[in-house]
Amino acid sequence: MNRRSSSPSAGSRLRDRRPTQGAVVWVVQRIASVLLLVLVPLKVVSGWAFRGAVPGGDAMSAVHTNGAMDVVLIAAVAFHALFGIRTLMIDFGRVRAAERLTIPFAVLATVISVWGGVIAL
Repeated sequence: MNRRSSSPSAGSRLRDRRPTQGAVVWVVQRIASVLLLVLVPLKVVSGWAFRGAVPGGDAMSAVHTNGAMDVVLIAAVAFHALFGIRTLMIDFGRVRAAERLTIPFAVLATVISVWGGVIAL
């Protein structure tokens, strides 16, 4: 028997390496956490500059009133929080099929982000 014919082809092995929903959620949550680590302190410091409590306030005040930064901040909070709740529900055994939570939580985070974007802009 030929060993090559019984082994899976390279193409099928690559197809089997697609990321799972859990991996995608993990990556999105990590990207959101990095954005939060950068944007939250920036928003706080720019708020102090906006009020005149920090020197060099003109440039920082422009950052504080930037609507695009607010949209990204709202989206990062929404995705990080909802995917974190999803992870906790899975870890504590409240959900049997984890895949059933990914799409609804992603849709809800997107709706929150769009709603926040409409208000912020």
